[in-house]
Amino acid sequence: MKKLATMGIVAFTLLLSGCGILGKTPSAEQLLTDSAAAQKRMSNVHMVNKFNMSQDSSDFGMNTDVSTDLHQRRLIGSLNSHGTDVIESHTTPIFLSSDELLQKNDGRWEENARGKAFVAHHFMVVESITNLNTLAKNTDLTDKAETTSSQDQYTIRMNMTGQPAKRLFAKISNQPLKLFNDFQTSKVSYLLTLDRQTKLVTQCTAKYEFAEGKKFASVTDTATFSKWNQSPVKTPTVN
Repeated sequence: MKKLATMGIVAFTLLLSGCGILGKTPSAEQLLTDSAAAQKRMSNVHMVNKFNMSQDSSDFGMNTDVSTDLHQRRLIGSLNSHGTDVIESHTTPIFLSSDELLQKNDGRWEENARGKAFVAHHFMVVESITNLNTLAKNTDLTDKAETTSSQDQYTIRMNMTGQPAKRLFAKISNQPLKLFNDFQTSKVSYLLTLDRQTKLVTQCTAKYEFAEGKKFASVTDTATFSKWNQSPVKTPTVN
């Protein structure tokens, strides 16, 4: 009995010291590369996205619950917007593709060309996780990342200020850096969580603090991913 207890203590000590089951946590560059490779084998995913922005004395937010086609830029689900200038907050069924935005009103699918840019943000969120290879190649950013692991997940944390923050902002939003020339990005925090076994993304959270002229804004954008390859998207018929 005493020998069994001693063996148990030794095994537990090895686990805590990183020599046991968990082993050494891979680098951010390696994790991003592995996750990008794993996602190439996926066709679709379910995404719950919460976007909130505060600017001066106003605020605005969008909550979406959608199934997303990773190859054909299509998503279908529901959208709820809220904020200072939103007259009435309600949940609306939506379908978004590269060509059109459809909304379901009174049981009928109808085109809404004016709102397309409004919800196109969600493609940026999806592309931020499907283009992890691009981020992995920027070793000046990934070398500053902190990686941790648990029994079932890996996490990657990046906290940047100044010009590196602007570059990270551009990379995770999949936009050209010149687009942010007029912004004074003061801080960007990025947290990515991967399933330990599959390397697929389960959650990403980005927080931005930036200014344009005298206007200051703070953004928190969180997306949770699940049901990889179990969330097909079917284009609805316009009534």
